[in-house]
Amino acid sequence: MKIIQLLFFVFCCGILSAQVNFKLKISNTNCVANGGSAKVVLSSGLQPQNFIFKWSNGSAIDSISNLSAGSYSVTVFNSAKTDSSTKNFTVDSAATITIATFPKDTICVGTTAILEATAMPQGGSFTWSGGDLGSPRSKDSIHVQPTTGQVYTLNYNNPACPGSTTIKIVSSPVKAQLAGISQPTCGLANGSITGAGSAFKATFTWFKDGLPFGTNASILNNLKAGNYTFIIYDGVTGCSDTMKNIILADNTTYASLAALETTPDSCLRGQGTAKLTVTGGSGNYTFKWSHSTTAIGNTVANLPKGSYRVTVSDGVCTPFDTSVTILGPDSTLAISLSATNDNCSKASGSATALSKLGTPPYSYIWSNGSTGSTATNLLGNSSYSVTATDALGCAITDSIFVSDVAAPHLVFLPFDSLCPNANNGILKLKASGGQSPYNYKWSHDSLLTASTANHLSPGMYAATVTDAGNCTATASVTITAFGNPTIDLGNDTTILKGTIAELKLSTSLPVTNVYWKPFIQSAENSLIAYAKPDSTTTFSVLVKYGNNGCQLSDSITVMVINENAEVIVPNIFTPNGDGVNDNFYVSAKAVKNFNISIYDRWGNKVFEAFDANFKWNGNNQIDGTELPNGVFTYMLEYITLNTNTRKLLKGSVTLLR
Repeated sequence: MKIIQLLFFVFCCGILSAQVNFKLKISNTNCVANGGSAKVVLSSGLQPQNFIFKWSNGSAIDSISNLSAGSYSVTVFNSAKTDSSTKNFTVDSAATITIATFPKDTICVGTTAILEATAMPQGGSFTWSGGDLGSPRSKDSIHVQPTTGQVYTLNYNNPACPGSTTIKIVSSPVKAQLAGISQPTCGLANGSITGAGSAFKATFTWFKDGLPFGTNASILNNLKAGNYTFIIYDGVTGCSDTMKNIILADNTTYASLAALETTPDSCLRGQGTAKLTVTGGSGNYTFKWSHSTTAIGNTVANLPKGSYRVTVSDGVCTPFDTSVTILGPDSTLAISLSATNDNCSKASGSATALSKLGTPPYSYIWSNGSTGSTATNLLGNSSYSVTATDALGCAITDSIFVSDVAAPHLVFLPFDSLCPNANNGILKLKASGGQSPYNYKWSHDSLLTASTANHLSPGMYAATVTDAGNCTATASVTITAFGNPTIDLGNDTTILKGTIAELKLSTSLPVTNVYWKPFIQSAENSLIAYAKPDSTTTFSVLVKYGNNGCQLSDSITVMVINENAEVIVPNIFTPNGDGVNDNFYVSAKAVKNFNISIYDRWGNKVFEAFDANFKWNGNNQIDGTELPNGVFTYMLEYITLNTNTRKLLKGSVTLLR
């Protein structure tokens, strides 16, 4: 409760000198005591000690008190008394009226103030009027609820000491107002509300969705969408007003993902694609993919299987992220190829593709037109390609070379001729190339399948080999035998005692071993031996030839003489086949380097020999024709062994058939 002492102020104004200018503040007295007073109020900046005061009651200070009702005056001089000013005033006599207000004389709109009157001296009644009362009210206290500032008049009805006074009840015009609002965008706390109102030293209390929020400032920033309320308080009166249902609505059309289309990386070759369809926002979209350092648009190709992040921005709101998954099989299609060789260019080769990983089932197409996993009837020495495709359409191509295994090659191992009349021949086959194992077939024995044939006689033999690839090869050979071979040590010879005889073996056989008997040290395995017997000796030689144990022998008698050389030439012979004197020959002893030539009567040579043991049967040595009867001339030449002298004999011989 506040008690207000109402004072009556009377200000008497006049035109003062420049030096003296003042007003009077007058308080009336009441009906029972000298309670009046007056006070000089100087102009701003002027001090009382610089002036002289002269009141009509004799006082000389700037104020007087304990005045009874009546007329008074005051003159104010400047300190030099060069200027002065006088004011007259009256102190009235009235009751002392007090109005108590509950709660106070300034109330909030919509609230009630209680005005309660008291007066001195007591004994009177009160009448209220004015303001929004309509008709006067006669009571000590009243209840008022003004909507604006109202002045109420209180009359004190006391014949002995009446009085009146007024009181103004101010209805504080606190009104909450919305001075500004900024809606949030992009789902962010970027909205704001500015509160205002008719209040002094206003403070604010804020609520969001019914809960206390923020500070006591008039402006709230960084607000999200919601239902806001604020109460404004008058810092003087404490009155308040509430502004409710301030709606912050984020009506931003956000950029959002409308559709996502992907194609898988079906073959794990980086062939996946992704397409994002975005709606809302500003429409000016940029896309940043996690696998790229630059923005590359909403459609991306050549993506390997995996997960990706895409940041989409419309340049206004905060970018949003989304994930993109490119599907793909667990493994990529692969094939392994194997081939079976062709055999001897028979188009018997094959190739097989084995698919693995990827997604079954698989299909195949070969370069030769085959469509299964295995291509057959392939010709060798060629490459073949195959394309395998799995259930996802992934394809892989590879090629393989089909070799051609040549037919086997068949030969007979070297062999030697058989000995005359022998049947111990052996033939051995050697197969090469082709594919083992080999099977053999012989022409002379259909049951023989080995690579060796034994106990063979001279003749022609053929064999066929078949390899594992059913390729064949044939070879033939003829086994020969040495036909009636001979060796010849020549005719017996004669030497002088103490000389050396040359023993020379003549043969065309492939001699492997030569054995002389009696043993001649220097002639081991030699076709020539040198002997120096002391007496007539017969020498034999054993010759082994070929590889089949064949052997022949011959002998020669070396006659040792102590006489001179002698040659005896007959002068007639009869080559008529009667076994008597059918050959012409000479008897020569102790000679060497023998040579005889025989001529017909026309000087044509018909016979020649270089061996003293020759025999002429009377035929032409050149063509083998029988020569006619006649006289033939001979020329004989030799060297004697004992004297080493060359001798020449000429003569004739008669041929008589």
